[in-house]
Amino acid sequence: MSKIGRNEPCPCGSGLKYKKCCGKNRIMNEKPKNTFRDKVAAGEVSEQELLERDQRATYLELKNQAEMRETDRLHLQGAIAKLKVFGNEIFQLPDSEGRAAILEQNKKHIERLEKQLEVSATNRPQRVLLSILEEKFGEADENVAAKENAD
Repeated sequence: MSKIGRNEPCPCGSGLKYKKCCGKNRIMNEKPKNTFRDKVAAGEVSEQELLERDQRATYLELKNQAEMRETDRLHLQGAIAKLKVFGNEIFQLPDSEGRAAILEQNKKHIERLEKQLEVSATNRPQRVLLSILEEKFGEADENVAAKENAD
């Protein structure tokens, strides 16, 4: 009997594709072949290499998160600045009940954004871990970037 393709109709007669029916459990339970950990178990790679690989992956993930947080911080600062300009423009309009309500709402929005900005700056444990891993992998990243720029 030949192997059933993932996109073929399921042999059970349900009318669904095999991957959506009986093949779902089989596909989910399949173990990825030839992973780095399998190579360690087979003795092809040392545990030290596995540890360094995991540390590097952690470093790259933390570095990416830090860059995203920096982008978020810049966006928050820009939004706060725009709201302050908007508040100044509204303040220059003639007195009305609507003006006071808009100014109060604008003030609350600025306070909320400033609080978010403050919270995003206090993620110390990740920054410490990133700096430790950066000492180990940061120089390697600079060398890779220099090679790419040279090409």
